[in-house]
Amino acid sequence: MSTASNPEQLTSEQRESLLYRLAQDYRDLNGTEVEVWPHTPSSIEFARIVNVGRPVLFRNTPNMKDLPALTRWTDDYLGSIMGDRKVSVAITPNGQVLVSFDIPTGLSTEHHFVFAGEQTRCTLCQVAHVTLSNRTLK
Repeated sequence: MSTASNPEQLTSEQRESLLYRLAQDYRDLNGTEVEVWPHTPSSIEFARIVNVGRPVLFRNTPNMKDLPALTRWTDDYLGSIMGDRKVSVAITPNGQVLVSFDIPTGLSTEHHFVFAGEQTRCTLCQVAHVTLSNRTLK
């Protein structure tokens, strides 16, 4: 199929065909199986799994109801920790997300930087600022 140099010149049928082909190529390259882990991953293993961005099933993990985050991370708790602080969110051209924020810890402040995915180059990041407050968390 020949494509126009301007995507806006494509017909809806051509766009649909290209999207179907892209999805098929993705499945061919990445498979459709869900990986199953027989144990809870270490922090490093989990980071690598998240970086790949594919679904994974963990077996023989601790009982979910015993995880502290499920009871502690309420809207009120997160709101009390973050308050009205601004959180910088950057989205890279390939869709990866970078988040930067500070959390006060008594006399000092911890700076947190979360990078969902690993890139050797991050160019042309689109930056948006998001303000978290109690009302936006609920």
